[in-house]
Amino acid sequence: HFKGSEARLQREKLECLATIQQLTAERSKEQTAKEQLEQRISALNLKIQESAQEVQYKSRQLSEAWDDVTRRRTAEDAALRKVRETEEEMRIMLTEMDRMKEAHSAKLAQLSDVFKQV
Repeated sequence: HFKGSEARLQREKLECLATIQQLTAERSKEQTAKEQLEQRISALNLKIQESAQEVQYKSRQLSEAWDDVTRRRTAEDAALRKVRETEEEMRIMLTEMDRMKEAHSAKLAQLSDVFKQV
């Protein structure tokens, strides 16, 4: 009777040990898979950080370029205003010169008349 129980207990013990070995192997595989996943997540997080830094850098560059374009546009607008103002001043001066020429021509005509009379 004890021999049968002892054999049964021995068999159950071996089955338990086999189950423990199998579970230990599965746990080891799962642990390895978990570590690989954690490494992949870590690598992806690093890529995300690098991409974020690159986006910030490019954003700064774009902002600086936009500021430069705005400064240049403002300077160009000011230069164009100055050109228009100068053109207007020149038109006024030419108009005044035309008036002066007309006045001068009229005086010359008067002088010519005076000399003809004399």
